[in-house]
Amino acid sequence: MKLFDKFLKWVYASLKSVPSLNRHNYLAKILIPYLEDADSALDLGASDGRLAKNIQAKLKIKFIGVDTVVQPRTFIPIIKYGGKKLPFRDNSFDCVMIVDVLHHDKSPQKIIAEAKRVSKKY
Repeated sequence: MKLFDKFLKWVYASLKSVPSLNRHNYLAKILIPYLEDADSALDLGASDGRLAKNIQAKLKIKFIGVDTVVQPRTFIPIIKYGGKKLPFRDNSFDCVMIVDVLHHDKSPQKIIAEAKRVSKKY
């Protein structure tokens, strides 16, 4: 295992062990009002899908996630994609959720354009 992979594994394990760290619940609380009228959503850069799962617990919304790396354990269905073109038709989802993703890419405007392409509403 590469050193960086070991570091990421350690960071992830450390974050899971801190009970007061409830980032996903905090973000879900902020995002829920924007998703109340959506039936379907794409979580672009979903990681393990935990945030989408927290939102699903409060709303009747179907999430699918995409990411360039699929985690060993996921909370929603996650599809691996190459980071360029989303593997969905135009207007496939009511909305696309992008959280903590754009700063990872050299061309965030292309990610936003792809999100807009596959989204019906938001």
